[in-house]
Amino acid sequence: MLNDPDVKERFASGGMDIVGNSPEQFAQAMRADIARVRKLVKDADIRSERGQGTRSSCGRIDRRKRQMAEKGYESFGITGKVALVSGGNRNIGRATVLTLAKAGAVPLILYGSDDEAARKVCAEVEKAGGHSGTYKADLADTASLKPLVKRIEKEVGGIDILINNAAIRPNTKISAITEEEWDRVFNTNLKAPFFLSQAVLPHMVRQRWGRIVNIGGTDAYWGKIRRAHGVSAKLGLVGLSRALAAEVARFGITVNVVIPGTIDTQRPHPEWYPEMQTGAYPDGAARQAAGSRQRLPVHRQRTRHLRHGAGIVRERRRHAAGAPDDRRIQRRRVLRGEIT
Repeated sequence: MLNDPDVKERFASGGMDIVGNSPEQFAQAMRADIARVRKLVKDADIRSERGQGTRSSCGRIDRRKRQMAEKGYESFGITGKVALVSGGNRNIGRATVLTLAKAGAVPLILYGSDDEAARKVCAEVEKAGGHSGTYKADLADTASLKPLVKRIEKEVGGIDILINNAAIRPNTKISAITEEEWDRVFNTNLKAPFFLSQAVLPHMVRQRWGRIVNIGGTDAYWGKIRRAHGVSAKLGLVGLSRALAAEVARFGITVNVVIPGTIDTQRPHPEWYPEMQTGAYPDGAARQAAGSRQRLPVHRQRTRHLRHGAGIVRERRRHAAGAPDDRRIQRRRVLRGEIT
């Protein structure tokens, strides 16, 4: 301790430091401090192992993983909750429905087309021992959503969890987008989540508990060719989520945006997604496709199967919502070397 360069420099001008300690006293105090810190770390590790406390956020995550491994999806705390999932008959929506069912919730599938797919997902839930139901509606017809929620409340019960997953993404150049197409995209992708939220909130407020999860998209931050209306609506969904979260937090209701990233899903028009292909498209789409692949940290798509997708709706007091802000995204892009 006394041979340490910092200690030698500290006492170079004389036998005492500025607070009147001799070299021996200083070394003794340092040893006591080190011993105290080591004891605190050891005690924290012991508490973490016993589940009595945690040393860091990583410790909390590890403990939650152990709890979920021991208890399964029951640890989400949503057993018996009624969940409405728009677009629940395919892709991310289907995975969400199945995960909610495993967690003990009663997922209801809200869809606009493909009756057979909706029936299959419902059958999967029933086969696994859960309960589900299907409701067909055109989300672009926002006037029909409130009566639909009233019907569900009468037949099944109040909606405790709302997952706004459904969206449409027409592939249209800016010069070719009509007002009718623009309105349909915004009605489906932005107005429908708002009016569905508005319709389910009275029940959530009465019971002082509720979860609203809006599925966003990376294009809202990165932009995308031929998706001016879709990109605008998705970024609007982030703002809507933040506004809703601030207003209903005092009632024990959380509102969050989940941005899944690039997911390997079944697409009716694969040619609309050049970032999933190696072929070149005109008007700069090929360049954007290459940029999209570079933005993927592992340079591959994620799958649409959810492992712990219901975690966002578990019993936790989270009253803030939203995707990362622009500064955080900018910082991440710098770290990945995309921009300088």
